Amino acid sequence: MVAFLNSIFNLFKHKTPFEKAIKMHLGFYPQKIGLFKKAFTPPFIDKINNYERLEYLGDAVLSIIVSDYLFKKFTQAEEGFLTDMRSKIVNKKQLQQFAFQLNLVRIIEIITHHDTSTKTNFHNISSITADIFESLLAAIYLEKGLKFAKQWLIGNVLIPYISFDDLALKDGNIKNSLLAWAAKNNKVVELNTIKEERQQYKTLFYVHCLVDKNFIAEGVAYNKKDAGILAAEKALLILEKK
Repeated sequence: MVAFLNSIFNLFKHKTPFEKAIKMHLGFYPQKIGLFKKAFTPPFIDKINNYERLEYLGDAVLSIIVSDYLFKKFTQAEEGFLTDMRSKIVNKKQLQQFAFQLNLVRIIEIITHHDTSTKTNFHNISSITADIFESLLAAIYLEKGLKFAKQWLIGNVLIPYISFDDLALKDGNIKNSLLAWAAKNNKVVELNTIKEERQQYKTLFYVHCLVDKNFIAEGVAYNKKDAGILAAEKALLILEKK
C-alpha cells in the first residue's frame, strides 16, 4: 500500500506546472503536451505555433456538441428556437465567461509567463480567452476523441454553468417558453387545431393546448398562429401556477 501511494506521489511530483494546472482546472492530465501548449499560446507570443488553427477546429466541435445537446433536450422545438439557443451559448461573451469559470487565465499565465495583475497584460489575455476556450476544446477532441470532448463539455461546462431552461424562458416567443417549460418538466406539449369555423369572410380557428394528452387551454382567433399563441399563453399561466 505504501509503495502504491509513493508511486502516485512520484507520478504527480514529476508533472510540470502546466500539466498540474490542466489537471486542477480541467480534470485530466494531457498526454500530448505540445498540442495543449499550442492551444494556450496566443499569436502575440508565437506567430507560428499558436492556437489559431486549433481555434478554427474548436469552433466546429463546439457547434456540433451544443447543437446535438439542444436537439435532444428540446425535442419539440423548431429550427429557429434551436438556432437562437445555440447562439446564446457559443457567442464570444459567453465563451469568455466559461474561460473565467474554468480559470483558463491561470493556465495562460503559465504558458505565456504573463502576469495578469498588470493592466496591459490582463487586457491582452482576457481579450483572447474565448478563442483559447475553442482551441482547448479542439485539443481535447484531437487527443481524446469526440465522445470524451462531448462528455467533458457537457459535464464540466454546460450543465454547471448554463441554465438551459431559464435561457429558453427568457425568449420573447410564448410558444418557445412553453416548450422550455415542457423540457424542464419532462412533459409532451401539443398545440392542435381542433376546429375551423367559417364566419362570412373570415375563418375562426380553435387551437387546444395539450400536456401529456390532457387538455390545458384553448385559444380562439381569426388566425391559426394567433390562436396557437393564445392557447400557449393561457396554458403557460396555468402550468406555472401548479
